[in-house]
Amino acid sequence: MRYQEELINQIKQDNDIVDVISNYVSLKKGGANYKGLCPFHSEKTPSFTVNPAKQIFHCFGCGEGGDILSFLMKKENMPFPEALQGLAERCGRPLPAVAAVLEDPARQKEKKRIFEINGVAMAFFLEACARNSAAQAYLKRRGVSESTAQVFNLGYAPDSWDGLRNHLKQQGFQDGEMERAGLILPKNKGTGYYDRFRNRIIFPIVDIQERVIGFGGRVMDDGMPKYLNSPETLVFDKGANLYGLHLATEAIRKQDYALLVEGYMDVITAYQEGIQNVVATLGTALTQKHLKRLRRYTRNLALFFDSDDAGFKAAERCFDLCVPERVKVKVVTLDRGEDPDSFLKKSGRPGFSEKMAEARPIMDFMIHQVMGDGAPESLEGKVEAAARLKPMLAAITDPIEQELYIKEVAARMGLEPATLKQTVLAPRRKAGGTDRTQQEPKAKGAPIPAMEGKFLGLLLSYPQILPKIREAIATEDFTHSGLRAAVSRLLALPEEEMTQGNLHTLILQEDRSLERQVSKFSFEGEKSDAFDVQAEAEGFVQSLRLNRLKQELKELQQEIKSAEKAERHDEVKVLMAKQRDLKSEVENIKRLQQTTVRADGRSHTAWP
Repeated sequence: MRYQEELINQIKQDNDIVDVISNYVSLKKGGANYKGLCPFHSEKTPSFTVNPAKQIFHCFGCGEGGDILSFLMKKENMPFPEALQGLAERCGRPLPAVAAVLEDPARQKEKKRIFEINGVAMAFFLEACARNSAAQAYLKRRGVSESTAQVFNLGYAPDSWDGLRNHLKQQGFQDGEMERAGLILPKNKGTGYYDRFRNRIIFPIVDIQERVIGFGGRVMDDGMPKYLNSPETLVFDKGANLYGLHLATEAIRKQDYALLVEGYMDVITAYQEGIQNVVATLGTALTQKHLKRLRRYTRNLALFFDSDDAGFKAAERCFDLCVPERVKVKVVTLDRGEDPDSFLKKSGRPGFSEKMAEARPIMDFMIHQVMGDGAPESLEGKVEAAARLKPMLAAITDPIEQELYIKEVAARMGLEPATLKQTVLAPRRKAGGTDRTQQEPKAKGAPIPAMEGKFLGLLLSYPQILPKIREAIATEDFTHSGLRAAVSRLLALPEEEMTQGNLHTLILQEDRSLERQVSKFSFEGEKSDAFDVQAEAEGFVQSLRLNRLKQELKELQQEIKSAEKAERHDEVKVLMAKQRDLKSEVENIKRLQQTTVRADGRSHTAWP
């Protein structure tokens, strides 16, 4: 792990962040920083700032921020391995060394072999389709043109138990390799293997790098199962990959929304009609991994699902995943019995455009599904509708949007908005009225408390003060778990390694989801040359400890009350002695702060 961290740090240090970002943004120097127009949102006044010493960027307009890796990941929609490999190539580092960081070499070798087998298998299926009149007739009957079939590399698996296996053996592949690729299965009785796909139209599944990761097969008659997919392999994860994404990325970016469907033919027919921002799940419901992948290109989805109960359940699943993440979702409603494939064949691109114009925001769709165009008439119906809608209303993170939907639902059911709002928000509170959201900063990825963030920004800007105050810092004084772990690692560094770049890197290695907050606090931590940084840092240390002690006193007071109520007198004495010690420590810190104010002439009253 240590070697991996050092190599990643070295690759980052060998690439100047200003040079890299200058390929995308026109930067002008201003003091220690460079400024330009943000590439992540539209602006007229530059608020995008790059610091070459810290190797970080931050936009004070939209809030995006991070290091050189996160810039490439955001700007180019790259996963971490690709961004790291790109930087390695840029600075002339050997890629095998990078590969060792990203994945075990043996595992990489096996994945490469599966890609090779899948590529040979796809060529076999293509050739078989070209020779089989029934397969060609089926595609023609489904309205698939020759050019579209070529774009999607549609093939055919011969009606043979071992046609593909024999072909792959001739190409030098072993049974074990074919089985790990999901192309053959062991026989139930006796020894040997047989082909997984037989007498089916084959839909190759391709990743964003246009490598074949798996296959889908459809029968050409009424046989069952209608569809058969490759199993999970080292290169194929059904819950993470989307059919057609490699063809859709540019259209998704340009139109700023992805059209989500459920089947291979839905994607193919849409593409053939000129609708290219379309992708499909692979026999699963939408997952967090799918959503994460789509968010590289857009934060807007349009659901184009079958108009049956399964379609509604799929929409409900999308709601549960997307709404809390503030991904905007619209639902295209089809007539009963229709699916995207049949609708597009009948109505074409003009009909699709009309449907998109009528698409509802997903919350409107869910309300309509629960209550129709009116409201339940019976008391039981209203109670049931409220019970179904409450978790959906609670999931809306935008307070204004949530308020408006609460008012709409309340009006339709004849309720007071305040009554419905109270029940919607109730699950967010603990017994005793403590808002759970107040506890969230202790979780990874959650907002860093302001004082802890300001102290962090000071350390990132002036790492030379860390050795001077290291002994005074107590990691338990930090309430944010990710930050607490990162600070613990900072304190363990040798003094010569306490540099701006190392501090920032260590924090993101502990919790990369903090990068936007860390970059913001880091820029805000920069002070004028005349500023007494060490005195400021010491003041933060005192204030963080004071906050923790005050919290401990509150908790201790509750313990004392409980012990008194239960008449545990000995325990009360021990707790009260501890309380006196804590109060004494609090008073000592307060006196120290007052002394500091008198000595340097500056007030630290901004610190609670």
